[in-house]
Amino acid sequence: MTLCVLGGGIAGLTAAHYALHNPAVKRVVVLESSSRLGGWINTTRNSDGVLFEKGPRTIRPVGPQGANTLELVEELGLTDSIRPVPYGHPSSINRLVLVDGKLHKLPSTLRSVFKNLPPFSRPLAMAVFKDLLSPRVKCEDTSLYEFVSRRLGEDIAQYAIDPMVRGICAGNSKEVSVHFIAKYLHQMEQETGRITFGVARDYIKGQFSKPDVPIVERLDIVKRARAEKWSVWGLENGLETLVETLQKSLINKGVEIKTGVSVEGIALSSGKVVLSCETDITCDKLVLALPSNKAAPFVEGISGVLSSLLHSIPFVDVAVVNIEYKGKVLDHQGFGFLVPSNQPESILGCIYDSCTFPQGNRTVLTVMIGGAWYKEMVGSKSPAEVQNQAVKEISKILNISATPVRCDTSFLPQCIAQYTVGHRGRVEQARRVIAERQLPLALAGSSYDGPGINDTIVSARNAVIVM
Repeated sequence: MTLCVLGGGIAGLTAAHYALHNPAVKRVVVLESSSRLGGWINTTRNSDGVLFEKGPRTIRPVGPQGANTLELVEELGLTDSIRPVPYGHPSSINRLVLVDGKLHKLPSTLRSVFKNLPPFSRPLAMAVFKDLLSPRVKCEDTSLYEFVSRRLGEDIAQYAIDPMVRGICAGNSKEVSVHFIAKYLHQMEQETGRITFGVARDYIKGQFSKPDVPIVERLDIVKRARAEKWSVWGLENGLETLVETLQKSLINKGVEIKTGVSVEGIALSSGKVVLSCETDITCDKLVLALPSNKAAPFVEGISGVLSSLLHSIPFVDVAVVNIEYKGKVLDHQGFGFLVPSNQPESILGCIYDSCTFPQGNRTVLTVMIGGAWYKEMVGSKSPAEVQNQAVKEISKILNISATPVRCDTSFLPQCIAQYTVGHRGRVEQARRVIAERQLPLALAGSSYDGPGINDTIVSARNAVIVM
């Protein structure tokens, strides 16, 4: 069987990796339209060794998805390149929000949720009473902001959830689905009427039954992550190391990887898929590991309904500014700060890169701008104007008087899918169309099953298994 993967981002590369596990697959071809692989995983390695990350920089090890990625890293022989960040490290416990021009640390310990800490008007523990007193609203989906505000309080929605969504996907929590990061909590409300009741029910059940330990949890690298209590982890020389190692591994195993390929369209012929490009390629199965908005035009001639569903998933543009200062210019340590949408600052937030992974006697920051507010924050500004805007905002917020020694600004168009209300239903319907028509296609990537790297890798693995 010949399997073709359209898209050379992390979804496409891992789909090819997992396809090799199936002895029925004799040929794997990966096609990428751009000149590089990795998608939005993009590490800039400056000549003096300083690293700038344009996209994700760390990966969480928690849960089965986190364990799956660690298994992949072990299979690729990258365990010695892992840079773990344990719980207790400043970047894992000092996460800040900017409100009224001041930085406030979000509660990170059990004790802190019982304290009255600004910008919250009451201790977060009081949210339990809000939940207990609020009636259930039966619904299949709602916005994340509406759900949290209704069940836990406006403060938590505005100053915890709102900036968190801005940090994760540059999105608007008033538009993003509750299933994006609170699927379990919504399920508890729907099943028991209260989040508190549902969590208590599951806790009691857990005391009387021990779930089977997945095989992946028995891997040495996963055991190590659990024992050492990793919060997140990265890789030596940046996260693009994962992409480069995957590429090398796939080529060594006979996978055909072609970059700069312009695919004009796809068609079905005698149960096979024909990809029209400079030299047409015929395959038995095709994994569409592209963002859904780019996959949609390819399937329009096969299924108008499927194309329409993929087109309906919105995306946002983001500007990223990497800033480097000589010496240590911050008066505190942490992961960084996020800005709630009700604040006037024209940035989404800032990551303290060199706190998580020190880079000698220098401070490296990454500023995110735009997303759902791209028109207001960026509009028609040039990269130089956006860079000046970022430096000005950061200097004021962090009280930095020094001048940056180096900056790098990138505009990332249509880079993050938005899981707006109804997203889960749209994705389920799209996959149902593929199954009912028995199309030799599968969807994989961050447009469908979660925006994180772990989610994307599991999405690719499942796509190959389904096929």
